[in-house]
Amino acid sequence: MSSSNSIQILLIDNYDSFTFNLQHIIAVNSDVVLTVRRNDYNFLREIEKAKYSGVVIGPGPGSPEDEEYFGLNKKVILEYGTKGLPILGICLGFQGIYSCFGGALKVAKLPIHGKISRLQIIDNGTILCNVPNHIDIMRYHSIMADLDKQKPSCLMLNAYTFQSPSQDINGKELMAIEHRDYPIYGLQFHPESFATEYGKLMTDNFINRCRKQG
Repeated sequence: MSSSNSIQILLIDNYDSFTFNLQHIIAVNSDVVLTVRRNDYNFLREIEKAKYSGVVIGPGPGSPEDEEYFGLNKKVILEYGTKGLPILGICLGFQGIYSCFGGALKVAKLPIHGKISRLQIIDNGTILCNVPNHIDIMRYHSIMADLDKQKPSCLMLNAYTFQSPSQDINGKELMAIEHRDYPIYGLQFHPESFATEYGKLMTDNFINRCRKQG
C-alpha cells in the first residue's frame, strides 16, 4: 500500500531470472512501492499518467536491437527519459541506453557469464557516488559496447573493467554510463548480485534520485 511519502518505481522484467534479485534489492527500501511489469505489457500508459518516479530496465537474454523484444524499453528511454524521468538500465538495459543514443554494440569475442571483474571508475557520477575504486562486480553478458566505433557525446563513460583478462580479447570493456543532460544511467554489470560489492549503494543512489523526482 502506498502513502503520501512513498515513491513508485517501475521495474521492467525482460524475461530474466535476475529480475527477482533486483526486485528484492529495490523493494527492501520502506518508502518504495515497486511495480514489476513484463516487457510486453503496455506500461507506457501508466508512465504517461506520471504514476512512476523512476524506471529500472532489467537484464534479459535478448538484444536491444530486437525491436519486438526491446521496443517498449526503447520508448521509455527516448520518450520519457529525455523528459526527465529517472531511468536505470541494468545489463540489457545498459546496452539499450547506449544503443538508443547512437552507440554501437558488438558480440563479445569472450562472453562473460558468472564471472567477477574489478571496476575502474573514471567518474563516479550519480550511481557510483561514494563507491570506491577497484571493487568486485559480477558480469553476465555476451553483448557489449563497441568502443572502437563512434561513442555518443551525450553520454559520460563512467567506468570500465580493471585489469580483466577478458580485456585482452574483447578490448576495452565499458561498465557504467550516465547521460549528460537527463537522469538516465546504465550499468553493464549486476548490482543486485551478492558478488558485486556496494551493489545496494548503487541502487540506493538511483532511488535517492527518484525521491527528488517526487
